[in-house]
Amino acid sequence: MHIHITGLLIGFIIGAIDCGIIILSGPVTIPDFVSALFVWTMVGWAIHTSADMPIHPVIKAVVISWFFNIPWLIEFTVIHEQPNFFIPIIMMATIFGTVIGFLSQWAKRREPTVSSVT
Repeated sequence: MHIHITGLLIGFIIGAIDCGIIILSGPVTIPDFVSALFVWTMVGWAIHTSADMPIHPVIKAVVISWFFNIPWLIEFTVIHEQPNFFIPIIMMATIFGTVIGFLSQWAKRREPTVSSVT
């Protein structure tokens, strides 16, 4: 259970940072904040609780982050016909995915293992 809370917390922190960046970018609405906060909270949880894979954990984190951002890419670049959002979304997904990956690895090293608790 602790691993789930840690993942949600890591994502929430990144979501709060994203909300700060959104404020700096111009006028936004409450749904924009809620969406950013929830998406990054889920990304943090998904990365932190995902099974170990035979690739570097940070690369795995970036790929998961990209997958979660596909709906935003479609919304802004295709539906709203604003292709200038493509690069910033990919960059933020890469940067935040990398940060979440490192934070997740750091947190996992600090979490007690099941065998050490019992």
